[in-house]
Amino acid sequence: MKPSIFLAGAFDRFNFGDLLFPLITRQAFERLGIEANFEVLASRWSDLKEAGALPTAPLGKLSQHPPGPGDTLLLAGGEILDARWSGTLAALTSPRRAFGLKVLAKGFPAMADALSQRALTGAILGTRRPLPWVLGKEDFASPMGIAYNGVGGSGIDGLPPKLQEALRRRLDRAAFLSVRDPRTLEILNRWNLHCPIHLAPDPAALMAEIFPRPHLEDQQSQETRDLRAGYEENGYGVVQLGYYAARGAGPAVAEQLIRLQRVSGLNLVLVPLGQAAGHEDQRALAALQKRLVGLPVTLASATTIIDILSLIAGSRLFAGTSLHGNLTALAYGVPRVGLGPGIRKLDLFLRTWDSQQPSGCASFDDFADRALEALEKPLDLWQRDGERIVREGWKNFENLAATLQWPSRQPP
Repeated sequence: MKPSIFLAGAFDRFNFGDLLFPLITRQAFERLGIEANFEVLASRWSDLKEAGALPTAPLGKLSQHPPGPGDTLLLAGGEILDARWSGTLAALTSPRRAFGLKVLAKGFPAMADALSQRALTGAILGTRRPLPWVLGKEDFASPMGIAYNGVGGSGIDGLPPKLQEALRRRLDRAAFLSVRDPRTLEILNRWNLHCPIHLAPDPAALMAEIFPRPHLEDQQSQETRDLRAGYEENGYGVVQLGYYAARGAGPAVAEQLIRLQRVSGLNLVLVPLGQAAGHEDQRALAALQKRLVGLPVTLASATTIIDILSLIAGSRLFAGTSLHGNLTALAYGVPRVGLGPGIRKLDLFLRTWDSQQPSGCASFDDFADRALEALEKPLDLWQRDGERIVREGWKNFENLAATLQWPSRQPP
């Protein structure tokens, strides 16, 4: 009988990076020859197939149908180690309610967590635990392997001591643990966990191999095909901004883009990656578009994973606040500029995995020069980083399969 692999994370809302994880993970397992039943779990039932995503069942399903001893719960999906209940609920609600939760969590974090957990537990997740995406053997009645793959937690040391202890206790008994940035690694190493910790790239690093350019060009929508064709002569740059990540920076970003466009001649395509509450790229980019009147600029709808990948992979430049937008550019060898030094997870990602951006994120008010320099560099410099991160990504998946003793019969 095949074992089951339950992949759990925030896969039930339109956030580009989160939607990539299940697709990449399933394909990686198949290419490694792993024979297992694969099921995607999140906070709730969802079916975002129109976006190209896999459907999800609620994580609480495991309480109703306990897994067997040969099964594995695999946690993935970005900054999950320090994620709290209020953030989980905020991402599933309206922008207005999400903003209210953010305000409450800033002043009264314990209260915000308690209210959010109460709203989520009975109806959706079906269990009570201190952190929404950190699970251990004590959370299940039946024996099951629990693993964490390429996760982040750069704000762990900002959690209250009680939550840090709950996290430490659960991670200590994990079957596998890889983290995507050295800050998270440093924090966890202080705890002297019994579980070895590996530094590995974000699991989505394999995207350029799972979704090669010919596949993207074949599967992209007609709208995206036409948009790319219309800008073929001078090429285009993709710009992305998170509403909260770039709040108040609109005028500075517009000024830099106007300079960049005038010097480079690039057309500009504004592509929203995070469209769920708490990200709301579409709001930031709609406001930015109004500041760029007179320039060759298009606000793309890009409502599918394939269209987003195609637009970034086919661009001459990517600039944005999104970690997974920058990772996509890196994977496909596209020149790029990460924006926003205050965005810790992106800054750590660039300093760790992007040899062309060793100083991390550029500031919103002076990135044009860095973008122009990026356009002047030979493309093979950018492509080498993509090849390297793919190699590191496969190594991590192979380590995961070997540690959990899944059969891996063929090389990727």
